[in-house]
Amino acid sequence: MATTFDSVEFDGEHLTVRAYLDDAVQVAPATRFDPPAFGSALCECVILWDESYGDPPLHSERLLMVLAEASGDWEAIHPDDL
Repeated sequence: MATTFDSVEFDGEHLTVRAYLDDAVQVAPATRFDPPAFGSALCECVILWDESYGDPPLHSERLLMVLAEASGDWEAIHPDDL
């Protein structure tokens, strides 16, 4: 789950959330004796927001619930794309 939110934006159709997620990217490969290591990374989740859902949750606990349902839709942002 998100550890630190970077930004939350709503353009009328899409709710875009950028946050740092734990264990989002592999930072070290597996070795013969150790499993791969993972670290946090800035990730983005874009959700199509239908007006029938009501107002978008820009700063609330409801945002966390919405993001929990979209947990598989996060994409890591490459540092060169910032």
